[in-house]
Amino acid sequence: MVLDYSDSMTSNQKYVRMKDAAIQLVDTLSMHGTNKRAKFGIVPFAAMVKANLPAWAIRSDATGAGCTQDRRHPFNTLEDGPSVADDSKWGEVTSTHNCSEMGSRGLDVVDLTNDHSGVKNKISAMQPYLWTHIALGAEMGFQMLSPTGVFGKAAPYNTDKTIKVAIILTDGMQTAPGWAADGTQTPAAAEANLLALCSAMKAQNIKVFTIGYDLADTHTLDLLKQCAGSGMFFDANDIQSGLIASFNEIGERVRDQMVRLSE
Repeated sequence: MVLDYSDSMTSNQKYVRMKDAAIQLVDTLSMHGTNKRAKFGIVPFAAMVKANLPAWAIRSDATGAGCTQDRRHPFNTLEDGPSVADDSKWGEVTSTHNCSEMGSRGLDVVDLTNDHSGVKNKISAMQPYLWTHIALGAEMGFQMLSPTGVFGKAAPYNTDKTIKVAIILTDGMQTAPGWAADGTQTPAAAEANLLALCSAMKAQNIKVFTIGYDLADTHTLDLLKQCAGSGMFFDANDIQSGLIASFNEIGERVRDQMVRLSE
């Protein structure tokens, strides 16, 4: 799950409901912790993400203590892990963020695991922070699901044996800049990178769901709709009939596919 934990949300109740909906999804797909074949990962994103990446995946000039922006273009649109070049690695930070604060707010990336209780505890502990970088969340989510990604725990692509699902949730616009091909950083570049990442995920038969939660910006809603697979975009206008209903439908659809896969 790729979750927006920026401070664009203004109500504490919204955070609580978002966490409740995500935890309910974990229960649905894990059959309340009994299906150990179901693995979950979490990518909380603000302007940066905080991830426990191996040393060989960190730029030589990095000083981020675990936090990072997106990689340089075009690597920020690819599923493969780093090469030897610094531009293919992570670790660049933004001056608007304090990495230690992201850690204290529980905003660490959680790699794929079947420790369902641990995943739910991590979700419960999360608190919001600054800005919104949807493309970076998608970048790290793709790395997590890809067998060639930096995290190294994903199963091979095999639609006969494995269902891979990315759920991207945001309540805010893309406010953080992303790296473009010309070496500049802009929010518009990040939006283009997001669409490239979504296309690449869908090309690998990863099921991409997107949710715009209490989001009035029509441009961002259209972006999320383009990112999602056919019929997999949800415009969740409110908490009960919107967000929770969206997670419930996603859970039911994925669970049905899991059942068919096991038959």
